[in-house]
This record gives sequence, C-alpha cells and structure tokens, in this order.
Amino acid sequence: MLAQATRTNDGDRNANIAAVMGALAQIKTSERSQLLLRIADMYIAAGESLDDEAIAAFDTIMLGQIATSDYAAVVALSRKLAPLANPPPRLITAFAANADITIAGPVLSQSPHLSTTELIRLASINGQAHLHALCNRMEVPEPLTHIMVERGGPSVLSRLLMSRSACYNAADFAHLLSRSSADERGRVMVDQYAGILLTTESPVRNGRVFNVSPTGAGIVPDDFEPLPETFTIILYAVEGLRVPCRLVWKSAAGFGVVFQTRPFQ
Repeated sequence: MLAQATRTNDGDRNANIAAVMGALAQIKTSERSQLLLRIADMYIAAGESLDDEAIAAFDTIMLGQIATSDYAAVVALSRKLAPLANPPPRLITAFAANADITIAGPVLSQSPHLSTTELIRLASINGQAHLHALCNRMEVPEPLTHIMVERGGPSVLSRLLMSRSACYNAADFAHLLSRSSADERGRVMVDQYAGILLTTESPVRNGRVFNVSPTGAGIVPDDFEPLPETFTIILYAVEGLRVPCRLVWKSAAGFGVVFQTRPFQ
C-alpha cells in the first residue's frame, strides 16, 4: 500500500495516502512508531530515485504520524532525516521549528535543506538552546551570525567564537568581541583559521588564531615555523580581513601580535 501511495501518478495517490494513514491509525502506538521509523528507512534507502510526488507522499504520511508516535521515535526520526540533502520538506521544516530542542537540535545543526532565510527566521524567534544548535552547522553565514551576535547569551557567543565555520562582517565581529568574556588583558578565546603573509610576494602560510582583542591576537602557524617581527594576518572568518601586525611575544603555545591598525574599532 505504501508503494502505491508513493508511486501512483494519478488521482489515486491521495486515496492511497489516506488508506496508509488509516491503516497506521489502527495499530498500537509502539508498533506505529516502529513502522514510522521503517518508513523513514525506506525513504532514505530510495534516495534520489524518488520524484517530487513520491517525496510529497512520504512527507504527508510521516508528518501525519508525528502527533501519535512515541516521543523517542520522533527524536529518532529527526536524527535520521537531519543530514539528508533531500528530506521530506514539510517534515524537516516542522522539526526545525519545534520548541523541543531535542527534536529541533539535530535539524538545526545539520540539515542542508534549510535556507539561510529560514535559519535567520528561526534564530530570530527561538531561545538560546536553538541558537546554540545553529552554531554547530557546517556553514554559519554572515546574515545568520548577525542575528546570533545580537541575541545570543554567553554560552552561544562562546560557542560561536569557537566555531571555524562562522563568518562575520567586521562590525559584527567587533560587537561580538565587546559582548564576550575576556581575560584581564581584554583577550577573547577563539578558534579560527587564519593566513600568514610575510610579504606581498610570499605564499600564504596557514595558521590558527586562538585569541583576539581589539588591539592584537594570538596565532600559531600550522608549520610551527618562526615568524618575523612584522607580517600580515588574514582573518578568513571576518571577510578575509588583512591586518598588519608586529610580533610582541612567543611561547610554546604560539605567537602574540599587536595590530598596527585598529580593525575592530
């Protein structure tokens, strides 16, 4: 019956979907929950072979079972569908908007299906747990970090600073630094990819910035080779900003520099 509901190309599709949902309603909740997860496994196994109508049929059937399925099954379903590039669209959107972070979290963190516009909308209306989940995405674009910098509490801001996938414009990054916990020297802990440019003619060396303040940074080159007295760092996360620097200290942890301009003021 499920095969008919997802493969029929004429007016019988809606009748077949209704029949499937009616049959599901007749079985015990625990069995229905197990069957819901089997249906999800069928959907995942079919992958890109499903056409739009078949996806819509699966979407309708699974979405219709959420309210009457076990909580554990709904959480498991969210986790199964979250990484998919072609998830059932209405279902994945409903999961992302769910007030329960255990259900919403996997989708907010992983789903490539959610558009930046939808992510911004969700970040604008949900609480700190949802914002924290958004920090874990493979890409956190500038328009989304703007909302998170404005609305995030200390835990969200700390997580955002330690995300190598977050991107900022310079103004938002300056605002983030001003809102974040700093040490006695005004340094904020970060974890961001950086480039090291010794001269305008030299190749870029890769490195990592591990703290930032309005006036300087801590940096460690990937090759652990020494740095000269002056050079330029490229802050890839902040619009690829290039900042001239002067070396002021070195230790086993890396190198400390002062900025020769004021990029965040």
